[in-house]
Amino acid sequence: KDEVELNVVSYARSRVARMPHHSKNEFPIVKTMKREMNILAELLQDNSINWCSPMAHIVERDPIANSFGDACLDQMGGFSVKLRFIWDVVFPNEIVQRTVRYVKSDPDQIGINVL
Repeated sequence: KDEVELNVVSYARSRVARMPHHSKNEFPIVKTMKREMNILAELLQDNSINWCSPMAHIVERDPIANSFGDACLDQMGGFSVKLRFIWDVVFPNEIVQRTVRYVKSDPDQIGINVL
């Protein structure tokens, strides 16, 4: 019985969440809102503003552990002693064939710092 009720609630929530997007109602935009929208549109077109930021600069956090990683021309890997993990990835041949080992100077070359 509880599962049925949860399904009904979930269905109702999804219907309510979609309602504003499927609405045919029109609402007037007041002058102040139009000015604000124009300001935002101008700012978004300004290429001198960097609208991207790494997540690490946005989310406050208290680190609980360190992890370490590195890459070479063939593979990459890393580990954390405290979190008890280790990982490694061998690059596909399509990547390896575009490294400095095979491509000396070409726009298609993949640099070690990208890996």
